[in-house]
Amino acid sequence: MTEPFYVAVKASLHASDSSVFGLAPEEIIALSKRYSDCNREVINGVLIKASPLKVINSLSELGYRVVCSSGEAEIVWTLKRDVLTSPGPIERTYASPSSEGDSRG
Repeated sequence: MTEPFYVAVKASLHASDSSVFGLAPEEIIALSKRYSDCNREVINGVLIKASPLKVINSLSELGYRVVCSSGEAEIVWTLKRDVLTSPGPIERTYASPSSEGDSRG
C-alpha cells in the first residue's frame, strides 16, 4: 500500500540557493552528499546552495515529481512521491523509483 508524501522547494529562478521543506532525515543526508553546504537550517526546512532546478532534478532522482508551482519572483514548487506503508505501527519506508512497477506486492 502507498500513500502520497509531499515536499516543497522555495526559491527564485535567479537564485543560487533553495529552501526545501518536508524532507525526511534520510533524504537530507542523500542531498548533503551531493551539495556540501546542505545542512544550513531554515525555519521548518533546509537551505541548499544550489539553483532550484538543480535541487528539483536531484529530488526527482529520489522519486519526487513536481505536481504544482506557485509564485512569480519567488516560486514554491510542490513535489510528490509515493511512500510504501505497512500495516501495524506507523512506519515510513520510501519507495524507490524502480519498485513502482514491481508486482511482487
